Amino acid sequence: MPYGLEKNDQGEWFAFNRYYEPLGTLQKYVNITEQELQELAFDKDSIAINENTNEIVRVFLFRDGTNPARSVDTKIITKEEQQNWDEYFKRLQKICHFKINEL
Repeated sequence: MPYGLEKNDQGEWFAFNRYYEPLGTLQKYVNITEQELQELAFDKDSIAINENTNEIVRVFLFRDGTNPARSVDTKIITKEEQQNWDEYFKRLQKICHFKINEL
């Protein structure tokens, strides 16, 4: 489950999990705009900026309190939990439209 996206030294973006490990994919995303990253992030506090370059280097798709996977342990999903899933899937859909660096 992607927790966020991070920029590598080659300027490519990759998805990472809750342990900040790259997900098992060969896809690296390129040419993502600052606007797209801001729209992708859960909120403004979910954006990490490199202080030297003032560039966004990491965005988080959800926060601990809005982790959609928290609801999988229960049989009943609350309205708030459903909203968390809906918002998370909207972010994933945006990622699907990003340009991929062909290996």
